[in-house]
Amino acid sequence: MNAAILTSVHTETVELVMFRIGPLLCGLPISDIQEIKKIGSITRVYNAPAYVRGVIQLRGQIVTLIDSCQKLGMDPLVLGTQTRIIVLKMNEENVGLLVDEIEDSLLAEKNLIDAPPANMTALQKKFFSGISLLSKTT
Repeated sequence: MNAAILTSVHTETVELVMFRIGPLLCGLPISDIQEIKKIGSITRVYNAPAYVRGVIQLRGQIVTLIDSCQKLGMDPLVLGTQTRIIVLKMNEENVGLLVDEIEDSLLAEKNLIDAPPANMTALQKKFFSGISLLSKTT
């Protein structure tokens, strides 16, 4: 009689919140995100770089809004009903990334996330730590 031995391979995973920036489908670890908000009243900041769309107040804290499209060298993001703010804490400062829309969240295997490709610009590589070809399974 042959006995089959099943082994469990532990694969490290990361839960990502997936969102769109122009034509790009991007993800951030859910652990890095404080919250996701709809667009409200934005206060403009004069003499700020073009990618700074303004600031909002969130429970008494000032949150700087970054136009993720402009930051990546694309045309400015057009605010719409699906536009969202992803609030992050960066270097003790609250930052809100303006994104076109939130797609979903998913569990990604870390070993399937590769380094950014060589054809990305230096600016893009600064903001992307990895790339993966993800597919949905049914």
